Amino acid sequence: TDRVSLDYWRKQLKEAQEILGDKRMDVISAARIPPDTTPVQVAQALKTLQSEGWFDHVGASEVGAASLAAMNEEVGTRRLLFHTSTITHPPQVVPIVVDEIEVSLWSYEQDVRDVLAYANEHHIAVFAYSPLGRGFISRKWKSPEDIPEGSFQRRCPRFQGEQFYENLKLVDQLDELAEQKGLKTTQLALAWITHLGPYEALIVLFDLARCSSLTQIIPIPGSSNPERVAENAQAASIKLSDSDLKGVNETLQKFEVKGGRYDEHSSALLMK
Repeated sequence: TDRVSLDYWRKQLKEAQEILGDKRMDVISAARIPPDTTPVQVAQALKTLQSEGWFDHVGASEVGAASLAAMNEEVGTRRLLFHTSTITHPPQVVPIVVDEIEVSLWSYEQDVRDVLAYANEHHIAVFAYSPLGRGFISRKWKSPEDIPEGSFQRRCPRFQGEQFYENLKLVDQLDELAEQKGLKTTQLALAWITHLGPYEALIVLFDLARCSSLTQIIPIPGSSNPERVAENAQAASIKLSDSDLKGVNETLQKFEVKGGRYDEHSSALLMK
């Protein structure tokens, strides 16, 4: 299909580069593994494009641990990226530099934990998208009816009907934990994600000499509100104690989130 056609991707990359001007593309990944396409096929295509000089590094998105391992091996066979020869443990190739997956206090299923474990073992960064549950953890809406028609959340089972209200019970518990810590719940949510792995400033992401021994789990919340942006950024410096983390983790273990994070059709493309 066009989605795995090298010519199609070259066209897209050319258009992106024209927009960027003299700025270099650091990392490129496929947003999803297309239907009837294997992760290895995508890795092979990205490896070819990388060798042609379109971008520096290969990433992944919504790729599960097993597929990430297969992509990592495929991209690494000809060592098209860089070696971690500057670090203290034995050198190894780190071809996939980042996997972008949904991680949050209500998106921490086993497949997410498996990716984090693999990323930790192989020193791959993780971009945690929708770290605030697409507005749910911040209580953007009080009922399913408050969600505007046509919005993405309307299609997500977790935001629908009785499941919405059941899931609010998790936010109630998180609110209590955040209040005990003197934080807003959104700040607790973001700080918890950064504590899932060693964390430093984003600037070290592609400086392998500095970050190869770390697994960076970097929440990427979105907001058009300047005050909210500043508030979210402050979460990077929040330190949670072992007791704080235990309280959050025990809450998550006891609570079963109701409903899938995407509709049935889109779910088929997740964590392939």
